[in-house]
Parts: sequence; structure tokens; C-alpha cells
Amino acid sequence: MKFKMVITALMLALALPAAALFTTISAAYEVALNEIRLPQNPVGTIAYKKCSTCPYETKRVDAATIWEVNGRALPLQQFKRAIEGVAEPQKKTIQVLHQLEEDRVKKVWILLQAD
Repeated sequence: MKFKMVITALMLALALPAAALFTTISAAYEVALNEIRLPQNPVGTIAYKKCSTCPYETKRVDAATIWEVNGRALPLQQFKRAIEGVAEPQKKTIQVLHQLEEDRVKKVWILLQAD
């Protein structure tokens, strides 16, 4: 019995360094549509609130940032037109994928289909 416990403890001890190697690459946020400020150009900055009482955070966007509506990638200007007339934007959410290592927004997407 003691032998099994020693082997189990040894295996767990060997697994600890592997667990320490896990790092978060990206963080995704669900933001109210009325609490996001989109960039004017494909290369610029986007600002959003992680929660309604949080301050705005500003992050970089670039030409590689994906702007998606209902699963379809669009250029930034078409994306902005698609969300322009959303009724009750405080009730609609938009998702933002922030790549932590490069500190830039990788993807912004929204579903506008009927609920």
C-alpha cells in the first residue's frame, strides 16, 4: 500500500512542472453593444468595457483583425453599417477576442439573428 502511495506522489510531483507551463493566450469578453467604441479605420484602436461599471479599455486593432456578423467576415466599414441600426443596443452583446501576448484585438463578432 505504501509503495502505491509513494509512486502516486512521485507521479504527481513530476506532473507539477508541466502544469506550470499552461499560459493564457487570449481572453474573450462579452460586451454590451452600447459599451464599445469601434475604430474609424482598420488600423487603430477599439475601446470597450468588460463590465458595466468597469472603465473603458483601449486595445489595438490591425488589418488582420476579423470583423464578423452572423458568422460572416466583413470589412470594418460594412461591420459598422451592419450594427448601426440595432434596436436597444444595451440589450445586445458583442464578443471581443483579445490576444494577450501581442496586446491586440484579434476578432470582434456579433449575432444579429432574431432571438
